[in-house]
Amino acid sequence: MECKIEETIIREKWTEIVQNINILLNNEMCTIRALYDKPRIIDEENIKQMIIFKKNDEKEIELDKYIEEKKIKAENLSQQSLKVGNNINELEARLKSLQNEVQIQMEKRQYKNKELILEKLAISKLIDNLEIINKDLNNNKDINKLKKLGAMQESSLIKNVCPTCNQNIKDCLLDQPMINQIMNIDEQIGHLSDQKKMIEYSLNSHKNNSLNIESDLKILEAEIMSKTKEIRRITNDIYSTDESLSTTIVYEKVHIENELENLAKMKENINMYINSLANLSKEWLEFKDKKASLPKGIFSDKDLEKIEKLKKIFIDKLKTYNYSSNQNIYNIEISKDKLIPTLNGFDLIKDGSGSDLIRIIWDFTLSLLSVSNMTNGNHMQLVIFDEPAQQSIENKDLYSFINDLIDNYNNSQIIIGITLNNAELEEYVKNKKNINLILIEDKAIKPIEG
Repeated sequence: MECKIEETIIREKWTEIVQNINILLNNEMCTIRALYDKPRIIDEENIKQMIIFKKNDEKEIELDKYIEEKKIKAENLSQQSLKVGNNINELEARLKSLQNEVQIQMEKRQYKNKELILEKLAISKLIDNLEIINKDLNNNKDINKLKKLGAMQESSLIKNVCPTCNQNIKDCLLDQPMINQIMNIDEQIGHLSDQKKMIEYSLNSHKNNSLNIESDLKILEAEIMSKTKEIRRITNDIYSTDESLSTTIVYEKVHIENELENLAKMKENINMYINSLANLSKEWLEFKDKKASLPKGIFSDKDLEKIEKLKKIFIDKLKTYNYSSNQNIYNIEISKDKLIPTLNGFDLIKDGSGSDLIRIIWDFTLSLLSVSNMTNGNHMQLVIFDEPAQQSIENKDLYSFINDLIDNYNNSQIIIGITLNNAELEEYVKNKKNINLILIEDKAIKPIEG
């Protein structure tokens, strides 16, 4: 349980960090390579492979290279004259280039929108098909369940044989001569399950395509908007006087400086998150080692030790309480699946007289308490017995039970509700020490008088 909690915590932390990295990347239209969605062991080599790319004109370029190019461009702009007259040829060439680029990108946007519509139609159709498959699959499973429930009955119908003419009954309403072979219920369930997997795979593929197209459209929209604004600035510059300052050059310089500052902050934050992933990876390695050291079965060595102690105490108490239904009590085991006493694989509670059943209940209840006390378990130290002297238990065996409680369980609270139906038993109980005896002369449960 502790390992499961630790695993969940590490996975949640890892997912949160990866989500934060992706948010930073999306804000700056960047992507990263070799970033793992789920926890795993990463070393320095893995970290080196986590390369950030910047999306630029629908292409991807390594971020460090992109930043270097922008710095060079910003340096050139700083040395360039800001007057319109000195840059008129460059402005006109840039205007023509931008207009061509915007035209191409608008055509791409139109094509992408058509692709997106087709993907969404495909998704809608696959969802409808999946609903039909699920309905057919559930119907066939229900039919199969009903057939299995009726399989205990000796009926020819269960074997797909007509009780009247003794001919085979096919699971099909078509004319029998038209059909060579019909799938039975199990084959139909298998066939429908395979169809379901295929449709689910196709559906996930189309959903991923849809997400990628929407991402491309978002980038296209941003670039078209940015270039359209630049076209307006260049147009205004061209129609201004030669001595006027070029707003295009000034804006581009400021824009590049702001972009470089934002990218630097993004890199710094992502590096911090990657360091957190590296530390979390060490925790994951420690967790994997701890998990590998756990026993392969469902029981640890300590658990098996407790079960063995439970068995020994249980057998000893059976002798104390004069259990007599089976003399071979040393073959008794504690079942590993149900944790109940068994003999030769059979439930001990179901194999014995009524009075021995009472002895087994005394025994097993107190044995659990004993093992908990011996191993610092989490027993609440409270046990309640209601009429333990049922099934004509002999007084001497009941005395053994009471003596066991007094001698071995002083640190626990044992509550017994018992009918003192003979003088000998009543005298025995009254003379015992360490017993808080509460005698109820009338009915134990009765209406409260108003």
